[in-house]
Amino acid sequence: MDTSLIEAYAAAMTSQPQMTELEIIADGVHVRLRRNIAVADATHDVTLDRVDQPSETDAVYQVTAQSVGVFVPTEPAFEVGDVVDGTRSLGAIDTVGITNAIVSSVTGVVSAVHVASGQPVEYGQALFDLLESKSN
Repeated sequence: MDTSLIEAYAAAMTSQPQMTELEIIADGVHVRLRRNIAVADATHDVTLDRVDQPSETDAVYQVTAQSVGVFVPTEPAFEVGDVVDGTRSLGAIDTVGITNAIVSSVTGVVSAVHVASGQPVEYGQALFDLLESKSN
């Protein structure tokens, strides 16, 4: 097996920080490259928009899709009331075999889940609402 092609694909993944997985099936060879991303690398995968300010000590942020694809939740999936602290992926968006992690830079509590496992998502679509407490 010629490893230079695999090395070239790995280099391409390195230059694309939002790319976390690449699967190649060609000429009888099946290769899957996958990397774990640090939270600092993943912050570009989500957009946090201030939606509302229910009180002076709380803020609601909305996590939106940054690509088109199919939503894949983490296991176990986040639900309303779960704490998001930025250390674990909220899920991923699979776009034709390329998986982009969804990680929030905001620490808070999930106040709404707008997407289900396997659901197609569009760029900019709301995925989660997070309630960030500013009283701590």
